[in-house]
Amino acid sequence: MTDASTIDPVEQVTALLQRSQLAEAIQAARDALDRGVEAPVLLNLRAYWLEGENRPGEALSDLQRAHEMAPTDPIVLNALGLCLAKLGRLEEANAAFRHCVALAPEFAPAHFNCGWTFEELGELDEAQQAFEAAARIDPRSPDSMGRLAALAARRGRWSDTRALAEKALVLAPLHPAATMALANAEISAKSYDDAKTRLRALIDSPQVSEQDRATAVGLFADVLDAQARYQEAFAAYSASNALFKSAFAGRLAARAEMPMSKYVAWLLESFESAAMPQWPPAGTRTQPQGNAPRRHIFVLGFPRSGTTLLEEVLACHPTVSTTGEKDAFAGIARELLANPARLAQLKALGPADVTAFRQKYWNVLRGFGISFEDRILVDKQPFNSVRLPLIAKLFPEARIVFCLRDPRDVVLSCFRRRFSANAANAEFLTLDGTAKLYDAVMRLVAVYRAKLPLACHELRNEDLVADFDGQLRALCTFMDVEWTEEFRNFAARSGGRQVITPSATQIQRGLGGESIGHWREYEADMAAVLPLLNGWAKQLNYNAN
Repeated sequence: MTDASTIDPVEQVTALLQRSQLAEAIQAARDALDRGVEAPVLLNLRAYWLEGENRPGEALSDLQRAHEMAPTDPIVLNALGLCLAKLGRLEEANAAFRHCVALAPEFAPAHFNCGWTFEELGELDEAQQAFEAAARIDPRSPDSMGRLAALAARRGRWSDTRALAEKALVLAPLHPAATMALANAEISAKSYDDAKTRLRALIDSPQVSEQDRATAVGLFADVLDAQARYQEAFAAYSASNALFKSAFAGRLAARAEMPMSKYVAWLLESFESAAMPQWPPAGTRTQPQGNAPRRHIFVLGFPRSGTTLLEEVLACHPTVSTTGEKDAFAGIARELLANPARLAQLKALGPADVTAFRQKYWNVLRGFGISFEDRILVDKQPFNSVRLPLIAKLFPEARIVFCLRDPRDVVLSCFRRRFSANAANAEFLTLDGTAKLYDAVMRLVAVYRAKLPLACHELRNEDLVADFDGQLRALCTFMDVEWTEEFRNFAARSGGRQVITPSATQIQRGLGGESIGHWREYEADMAAVLPLLNGWAKQLNYNAN
């Protein structure tokens, strides 16, 4: 009889994996690690088990150790990237997948994972190239073809959408991404009954994941909305959001992020306090030529208030560079705007520290591939509204454009649209949570504007739709940017740009007033939040009834 202590645990685990005995292999790997035996395959298997137990932080430690032991192992790198993605660290995940591709160019999963992380990061061209590479390497897998169809749908390229989706569906009938891409094409063509039949089959499939079912139910709600069946649509949006809340609960809990509502409440309490006096003007600081933009503009506002539309319009200017909602402030906010001690540090920053943090911001933008030297830089990120103290302290020379839209349309739109999973967007999964967050953010912005030295211009979405040239000319005067006739071509240009927000296909249709006042179709369903939102409507000079 063989002595168990003489069995090589790596050989044992490898043999179990070759026999497709995954559960036994995982247990053997855990046992070996508990005995002090360390090897990349053992760490990788335990990490897989830990992720299944929703313990991605512990899994990450195992995978980082495995990567240290086997830095050129593509399987470990791919697993490391997946774990980082679960923790919301998408830039690092994408870097791991790109490294994996460099080590193993014919490893299709790494290309596919590059694709969806590029897509989440807003790098749509790079995402397309990655999915195309995965499809070339593994033409029998429907996943890359389905994601290519979904990308084409995001850009309104409906003939491409249909062709790619049909290829994926030959390989896997009811493939979720392909099915929903085709449904989007049918919605665009106003073939609503066809879209509903297609989506219902996907929703009713027992094989579909909770997240895909949630997306499909939300898309079904869009069809009902287009058919003016508003009460049914609201019920479907609510059901979709409930599914998303369930699907994302574990992931958000594992990331241990502070809910956006609590973060905003803390900032509001801090700045409303008498102990937080008005900040004195910081004075304009200049950077050496070639190290900063010629003009620096922040486009802010609550999500779904018209920020993406404005960014796409400004992007038509020949000397404008836009960020495409890439977040250059995330790391700096963790350093300077995360708790009372760091807020005090931000307020007390001296010139040398300000220069250092400015340089961090420029470096992050360069890392995103954004060229801004001697150009007009437009940084569009709606939730930078809660980070206005950073802007006031680090970039006092910047101009701020704050986008406004009827609060009731804003809240309804946030509730209806499908966003990526993070602590901020999780608030949009209930109508009450969305309305309360809107109220808190807008109150916080009002306090900031009273206490911080900010050069701010308000732009109402409805006014831009009604008087495009007049509103843009006034905005150009405020920004000190010359007018160009190219602004009017934003709809045609946006199809070739990487627009990552839910507004992408709407913008390609150009200006239109069809969404103005759409909340009235849902007035009965919004009754519980309308007293709060009507107050803001009155304050912002919208019709309050």
